[in-house]
Amino acid sequence: MSYIADKDWYQGVSESKGLSLRCPFATADRCPRYYQSLSLFSKTGGTSLTPEEDSRLLEKWEKSEFWPRIDEHATSVSHSGEKLISISNFCPEVAFDRYGYFCSSLGAYADEMDSGYAQERLSNEGVSSSDPRWYWAHSYRVHFSECPLYSLLSHPVTESKEVPKEPAAIAPPWWREHLAKIVVGVVLALAAAIIKWVFP
Repeated sequence: MSYIADKDWYQGVSESKGLSLRCPFATADRCPRYYQSLSLFSKTGGTSLTPEEDSRLLEKWEKSEFWPRIDEHATSVSHSGEKLISISNFCPEVAFDRYGYFCSSLGAYADEMDSGYAQERLSNEGVSSSDPRWYWAHSYRVHFSECPLYSLLSHPVTESKEVPKEPAAIAPPWWREHLAKIVVGVVLALAAAIIKWVFP
């Protein structure tokens, strides 16, 4: 299996885990990280979402339990002037579409001198030109199954629905339990009154 975060590596991991070849949540409406990454796409030199679509998706995901609560968990892009320095917490699916690597983070070389030294070393070692180190000082490859949001989206917590209780049985009138005794008492009282009237 290739260790470069290309399509062969990605699909190899998927097959070894018995998963789909690509992430089943890789749309802006199904995953907040995919949306965040796509929203920042233009800051990496790609095209941008329309303002209307961006606002719609932002409103949707900001209300979600999956939205990052701290900056360290959010998707971000860093620049130094016009130069892209790094991308962080990116959806690997979006990173692949932009850079050709399934990575969550990529960091640029500090300057052309650092880049030149690195490329000279890679050339001497016979490293493949598809290796991201030719272009990036560091890269962190991620398969979608390792994304923290994949587990959450795959196993959403459903709110338990309270089972409606059966209506309580209506209690019988208090006198029903003693009805027989009451009837007997009334009969005996009438009998005694009749006897007393007949035989004064």
